[in-house]
Amino acid sequence: MFQQLLARDVIDALAPPPARAVYTPWVVLWLLVYQRLHGNGSLGDAVSHFLTQFPSAAEQPSGATGGYRHARTRLPNAVVATAGRRVFDTLVAAYPPSWRGRRVFMMDGTTLRLAPTDALRGAFTPASNQHGRSHWPVMHLVVAHELASGLAAPPQHGAMYGPGAVGAVQLGLRLMPDLPPGSVILGDRNFGVFGLAHGAVAGGHDAVLRLTQSRFQALVKKAQPAGDGRWALTWHPSVADRKGNPDLRADAVLTGWLHEVPIGGDQPLWLFATVDGTGAEWGGLYRRRLDVETDIRDVRRTLALDQTRGRTVPMVEKELG
Repeated sequence: MFQQLLARDVIDALAPPPARAVYTPWVVLWLLVYQRLHGNGSLGDAVSHFLTQFPSAAEQPSGATGGYRHARTRLPNAVVATAGRRVFDTLVAAYPPSWRGRRVFMMDGTTLRLAPTDALRGAFTPASNQHGRSHWPVMHLVVAHELASGLAAPPQHGAMYGPGAVGAVQLGLRLMPDLPPGSVILGDRNFGVFGLAHGAVAGGHDAVLRLTQSRFQALVKKAQPAGDGRWALTWHPSVADRKGNPDLRADAVLTGWLHEVPIGGDQPLWLFATVDGTGAEWGGLYRRRLDVETDIRDVRRTLALDQTRGRTVPMVEKELG
């Protein structure tokens, strides 16, 4: 499958290796994938696998890990990003769009605890509490999973804490240019704000966002009834919205619909959609979102996706790619 998705000559052409190189870009990419598929396997595991899979290599490396370690460091991050994009585009194309011929992406935020190195602590400030600062750097990560396949588009990351902290909405906005044109963004309450919806529309997408009860109640007072459990809304940003999104134009405004969707239990789904659809449609998509979340948790646990071995920012980014 790897060789079908990423042709060896195409990948090696992105960063041509020396004539007698053993750990070419294609080989390094394969070994990075191998490590992840084997629960964050060690460098030694990767080298042993290479010696088994390529017994007829012109110049066999020793079982030592130094050569592979240096090759990982030398591999340009742009090669990893290009390979990840090719794999994503190829695999997603095999799945039908989720809503009226359009791709739907579930936006999700999470954190990763990184290796306790000075380089990573400088880029990703550790958490602090009344007892002082933690030992572990923390990365804030936002990912968009295509709803039909569960596949993740290239993620965006930043610091979770400290003066350089980047919020989930800002990371989500950075991610949107990498999504297929005309996508529909499905977001939970962390993303249910004016800035995210406005950014989606400005980027050629639409958004269906879950709202907090307090936000829904404030907005519905300004909306016009448009059917059972549905209201037409012209949404103007609040002072708080502008503070969180200082780049908003003075005339920024959104038109869309509020939906109150019964789902059983104590509270309904409160949604804002920038595209015309029914509450039943949005409720159905949101339920599928929960199925994808369960699958992601299972995969994350199996592949140890909450662990990275990289000790520098470029190496961590390669692992994420």
